Amino acid sequence: MADKATMGPTGPRVERTYRAEGGALVRGQAVIPGTAEDQVKTPAAVATGNLKVVGICAEAAAAAGDPVRVVEHGECVMIAGGVVAPGDALSTVGVDGRVDATTTDNDGIFGVAKSAAAADGDEFVGFVRGPSRY
Repeated sequence: MADKATMGPTGPRVERTYRAEGGALVRGQAVIPGTAEDQVKTPAAVATGNLKVVGICAEAAAAAGDPVRVVEHGECVMIAGGVVAPGDALSTVGVDGRVDATTTDNDGIFGVAKSAAAADGDEFVGFVRGPSRY
């Protein structure tokens, strides 16, 4: 992975505050819509491009109901679900909101990788292009 001191997130970004649903959230996790319009949560199961990703957590939330800032557009740190290379399209989100690369067109793509991740759990810098659609 590139050194985040030299490849850290830059530029302006759009963030919105939501309430965590279902438990704690971690900085860098992808989140999907919750039950209420002001809630977000992590996916319950691995999905391959079928999720409406709202964005990436900009901070941690300790428990359900806690406020959490979510990056809806712009660069941020993400947690990889596998190998990611700079320029990879990002869509597939696994359990725990980990982000994977995709090569499938129209696969719920919500962003692009700006730096690399060598393995599951690595942090990398990505650009969120806005909430995904599938």
